[in-house]
Amino acid sequence: MTTAKSGRDVNLRHIAHVLAICDCGYSVSKAANRLGIAQSVLSRNIRSLENHFGQPLFVRSGKRLSGITPLCEELLYTFREIGVRIDNINALAAGRRTRVEGSINIACTHLQARYLLPSVFAALRRNYPSVTFSIQQDLPAHINDLIVSNRADLGICSEKLCDEPALVTHDAYEWERILIAPKHHPILTRPVVRLADLAREPLITYIPGITGRGGMDAAFRAKQLEPNVVVAAADSDVIKEFARNGHGIGVIASIAFEDADREHLGMRRIPKLFKPMRTRVVHRRDRILSRSQEEFIRHFCEVAARKTQEIGRWEGQAG
Repeated sequence: MTTAKSGRDVNLRHIAHVLAICDCGYSVSKAANRLGIAQSVLSRNIRSLENHFGQPLFVRSGKRLSGITPLCEELLYTFREIGVRIDNINALAAGRRTRVEGSINIACTHLQARYLLPSVFAALRRNYPSVTFSIQQDLPAHINDLIVSNRADLGICSEKLCDEPALVTHDAYEWERILIAPKHHPILTRPVVRLADLAREPLITYIPGITGRGGMDAAFRAKQLEPNVVVAAADSDVIKEFARNGHGIGVIASIAFEDADREHLGMRRIPKLFKPMRTRVVHRRDRILSRSQEEFIRHFCEVAARKTQEIGRWEGQAG
């Protein structure tokens, strides 16, 4: 004789709830808000799932969740793989509609989020007003993990993102480094700028591991030079502020120089000193892109191309 199911078997709702809590830093309130349900409902469903397994999935500190148990860690890989399949089904369904809609979860560095994504968002929303963005700013070393683990739909980074066989890479655009300094600084009008000249100057640039800092350091090492980096920051705006205040010469990504910066800063291109960097958009190989994600990649490439073309127009006017 067969017995009726208890109704407590693991289902897609349980999977979505566990993933939401993990992706929201174990905050039940944030996860509930993302899911659009009451916090009490989410807590009750998690307790029900834990009862089903006979052991906890989350580490608790009082009433708060502070981590995951070995059981949850074991389940997460499978849960995320199921999440990809569900996303693919939803993408196929969206492809049958006449509108591009939905949310695009993007993992990227500060450089892309600050200087490109606002324009990409505006361009996409002009034709598809229902599209929304969710942006996770992180270090390049972590972006691969966010994509592979299905915690983000698309990843954008200038560092190498093509080593992981589970990812598909789309070349987006190429950018160069530029020098910035207060107006009338001698380096802006020097006939030729060599690496040795830069090595003698106090430099303000990015911290190691982001925005091509590794390539910059390698160029100095190849000439047996040691750059005098007096300030290293993750944020291009911080670098520009220090340069504006005369603390040294800034070395930044070309797309981080904006029209408003020309009021106080001069800029100079240095394409022969450092190799250009290429920014890529990546996603899981087994992910079917929705129309909104495909449109995002197209708009991102177009906006980036326009931005990089501005640098040549501004050189010689800002000094």
